[in-house]
Amino acid sequence: MSLKILNDFYEYQKWLVDKISKFPRNQRYVLGSKIENHAYTILEKLITAQYQKNKLSLLHQINIDLEILRYYIRFCNDLNLLTIRSYEYSSKQLQGIGSQLGGWIKEQTKDA
Repeated sequence: MSLKILNDFYEYQKWLVDKISKFPRNQRYVLGSKIENHAYTILEKLITAQYQKNKLSLLHQINIDLEILRYYIRFCNDLNLLTIRSYEYSSKQLQGIGSQLGGWIKEQTKDA
């Protein structure tokens, strides 16, 4: 489970960094940097969660971080920094990653 979510988020983050690099300069260095840093934090936490014995608390934090990222992406769409097609792709990817995370949380809750 954890390897797939890590790989999916990694691929999403590569896509996201490419999109952010095309933002107008004023948004790339403020909002874009904030989003990139937040995504890097999520990736770091996913990697950490793989190796932690008691990971439930960290997984819940990742879930919150993922929701914050969804709002950042929504804000980008509202500012017309993403095309509707890119926004749909991003939403679909984040939904899939969120579902995998929910499954991981459920699995950890069962084991606790």
